[in-house]
Amino acid sequence: MKQKSFLFGSLLLCAMAFSTTGCSIGGDDKTNEIVDDPLKDKTEYYIVGQVSDSKGVVANAKVETGNVSATTDSKGVYKLTVNDATAYKVKFTASGLQTFEAETSIASSAKNRSQVTLNVRMAKEIVYDENHTETATPAADAVVTAPNIVDTNADPATITIPEGTVTQDTKVAAVVYEEAKIATGNETQVPVSNVAVKTEPADIVAKQAVTIAVNNLADDATDGYFDTDYMSAVKKDEVATRADKSLGKPVFNAGDNRYEITIPAGEKIAGKYEMNVKFDKSSKTSGTVEYNAVNGKSEVLKLENREFNAMTGVKLNVTVKNGWTYTTSPATALAAKGASQKLAAAIERYIELQEGKEGVYETATELTTNISGNHVLYYGNKANILAKTYTFHVMINGQSTPVEVNLNSYNGYTEEYTNGPISQHSGGSTGK
Repeated sequence: MKQKSFLFGSLLLCAMAFSTTGCSIGGDDKTNEIVDDPLKDKTEYYIVGQVSDSKGVVANAKVETGNVSATTDSKGVYKLTVNDATAYKVKFTASGLQTFEAETSIASSAKNRSQVTLNVRMAKEIVYDENHTETATPAADAVVTAPNIVDTNADPATITIPEGTVTQDTKVAAVVYEEAKIATGNETQVPVSNVAVKTEPADIVAKQAVTIAVNNLADDATDGYFDTDYMSAVKKDEVATRADKSLGKPVFNAGDNRYEITIPAGEKIAGKYEMNVKFDKSSKTSGTVEYNAVNGKSEVLKLENREFNAMTGVKLNVTVKNGWTYTTSPATALAAKGASQKLAAAIERYIELQEGKEGVYETATELTTNISGNHVLYYGNKANILAKTYTFHVMINGQSTPVEVNLNSYNGYTEEYTNGPISQHSGGSTGK
């Protein structure tokens, strides 16, 4: 009888406590299985970006840093996973384009699973066209046509060499080209045009000023052109580490509807010349709340384990948005000011040199974690979106007029992650 009473009492106590602690008889208590969380223990960072050239995205480009490499997909997108917060040299190789090296870094203060974006624009090698080579003589003017090797449908540049500029017969060839560059989004000027000039002999010095002319995209000066007070011209030094030589501001020749820069007397004629347009730029947090997709859902994911046994090998498939889109396009901004729509193509190119190719692209990461018994995991990946304004200064009806172009840019993300006991869950976030 006493034995039955003891058993009954044990069962009664078990029933009272079951909802919170569980129970067992004879020392068979179940406890939560606690396992390590690999997301807390494993450190990795991501270098992501899109590779493009003047024609569009570049697929099948090889991207490598150290012993880590990737190949761009059909949208020109790549992703490198690295393990150290340090500086990286990244090499880009693609068929028909010059090999390009760029530098980026993961800051020492970067949070685990941080991302840096490295969009690059590759370029063709400079090749001069013998069919457009002219011979400048001391006794006559010479005009050299510089075909555009970036866009064969675009107008060529011209180089005018006045009589008496050279002291001997000199072969002159020139092309309009584009240099490979990183789309940093941090600059305040971009090239309107790059012109490379080759001479034979190579060291010929101009005795008189030489003019390089680049056509305005608008059909007529009255349709608008970029204010030359917000432009500059330089001769690029043959040694990349040395500063470029300023050639002052371009001049707009309204009669011929073109921009002109001058190679001064006493300067070697051969070289690379760059005409730049300057702009104002501002950015701020857009205020839009948007989550990147995790396991197919654009929200904070909740995974709850109400069992004593741990859940291991839990997959979190994260799809991150990158890139940018217009909120006020160049065409819309120009139309509002009464300027030619043909200038829109120029502004689009200038912004792409800063931001990378227009559009949104995605990169994917698969994370693996564990959830201990009676624990809950919350994971969110909130997009950081910047609202940017580019202001270009365009001459319209004789007046310098600001033209504002607006866009939204995905600028990394903020990771929201906790993995703890159901009864003790608390929030937290990690910036990326």
